Amino acid sequence: MKTMSNISSAYAVPRQGTADKIFEESDYFSVNSGGLISASSVKWIWSSFDGLSVTQLYEALRLRESIFIVEQDVPYVDMDGKDMHCMHLMGYAQREMVAYMRIVPLDLFERGYFSLGRVVVRADLRGTGIGRELVRKGMGYLDKIRNGRPIKISSQLYLKDFYSSFGFVAEGEPYIEDRIPHIAMVRAN
Repeated sequence: MKTMSNISSAYAVPRQGTADKIFEESDYFSVNSGGLISASSVKWIWSSFDGLSVTQLYEALRLRESIFIVEQDVPYVDMDGKDMHCMHLMGYAQREMVAYMRIVPLDLFERGYFSLGRVVVRADLRGTGIGRELVRKGMGYLDKIRNGRPIKISSQLYLKDFYSSFGFVAEGEPYIEDRIPHIAMVRAN
């Protein structure tokens, strides 16, 4: 499996403007007592597309690319024109983006549905609960704005049980999307 090496935080570009206010010095050390990053140590930031700093946009695209294109070895067009209409949730630990998702507004993914997508956690942090917290926060946001309208996602098939734990129900048969088995899943309430 291909991987993309991480750039050391020592080489991080200094944030300018309002982004300086996002982090406190203590965020460099947001780890648990064992020295490992956990879900409880992640700082979560919501932003519209227009509110993203250049650095945040770069970090989100870099994280998405490292998993969806490089690790999964799937050449596809990640920048699909939807990002500018979405809300973006970014998770930071030690001043580095470690998790990301976008909330897709009503009718943009499929008519009659909200959606969430590009759900990603840095490869070395899977199994820490960060992905579960990421989706929990995304679902909380959607539950506040959707007024009972359903949410539909295109889940990679191996994540079917994960999304089922959030109330999603598989719809139809599995299908291949970008060379990877997927299944449509819907959460009605």
